[in-house]
Amino acid sequence: MFHFSQSSQKTSRSIRFACRPEDHGVIAPPVAARTVLPDWFRKLPAVDQQQASATNNGLTVKRCMPFLDAMTTGWILPLAATVRLEIKDGGSAVAAGSSTG
Repeated sequence: MFHFSQSSQKTSRSIRFACRPEDHGVIAPPVAARTVLPDWFRKLPAVDQQQASATNNGLTVKRCMPFLDAMTTGWILPLAATVRLEIKDGGSAVAAGSSTG
């Protein structure tokens, strides 16, 4: 079981991640999303000079605050397999699968 606490002067928040007792220590614990930004995002320049012009400032998604918030907020649950979700029929159906390779 994993337990993370965050406290401030006004409020106290707690998130509890639970697993079966036999899985404790076997499965990877959750990690804060802000600590595991992908390499492609870290290497991405804030401005793409090749795209910059009089009508295009060349800013990349790295300068988009809502995107940065989405990448750094929450928790990542590391998995031992690749998980695939496929949205079909205009969103009315979702197919899922996984692989360990």
